[in-house]
Amino acid sequence: MNILKKLKFVRKIQLGFLLLGAISTFIAVSDYFQMNRMSDSKSALYNQYIEPKDHVDNLYLEFQKTQFVMLKFSIEEFSSDFKKNIAEYNSLKKKIDSLLDSLDAHSYNEIISEKVNKIKSIWGNYKNVVADAIISAAATQTYDMAAVIATTSGKEVGTEIVQNVEEIVQELEYNSEKLNSEFQIAEEEATFYLTVGMISGTLVLLFSIFLLAPKIGQPIKHLVTLLKEFSLGNYNNEIECKSEDEFGELMSMAKKFQEAQIEKIIAA
Repeated sequence: MNILKKLKFVRKIQLGFLLLGAISTFIAVSDYFQMNRMSDSKSALYNQYIEPKDHVDNLYLEFQKTQFVMLKFSIEEFSSDFKKNIAEYNSLKKKIDSLLDSLDAHSYNEIISEKVNKIKSIWGNYKNVVADAIISAAATQTYDMAAVIATTSGKEVGTEIVQNVEEIVQELEYNSEKLNSEFQIAEEEATFYLTVGMISGTLVLLFSIFLLAPKIGQPIKHLVTLLKEFSLGNYNNEIECKSEDEFGELMSMAKKFQEAQIEKIIAA
């Protein structure tokens, strides 16, 4: 409080506005920072869960379609659709290759990268061995052989792919939970800092209204009262200089004037 007494009146006003400005800046900066954190969490959630999860789901769907096409190669009734089935298989093969390349291009984490590489290896074996064997059997019209391959090696490879796909989904969901947790923390911190800033700003405002303003108005009223008494010839009121600001200087000048007038009265 002694420091406040020594401050000039204009400095006290500036200090009040400075505190309000500092609090407003703190709220704005903290909210901007937290909004960026939440935006980053949303982007990470899309890039590290939603997008790869969509690729994995499509991968699983396209592989199921491929298995169905392979099954048609092993059924004699679909022999007339051989060329159509070849074209469909080639289209599915390109889609699966593209999805695997897309997943492999993003470094999600070590576990997912390992699973993606494993699926690529299994898929490569399926294309080059199982699928080619089924198509060759169908081309030579040995449908029993094609059926055996589709229901044994094809099913075995399919089970391995599905298992690895499910493990990738589990890892993605685990990452999603972590990202959601980070987003919630950022949201809670933003609310906390906003609340603290609002409370601090309110306290400074109340301080300015109920403490600073009366302290500014009180010496003015006191000085007006003294001047009225002086005008009536009453110089007996006690004058105290409690501050060193402009009002303190005025009170000091009023006291000197009072003392000078009293000396003149005594001398007369």
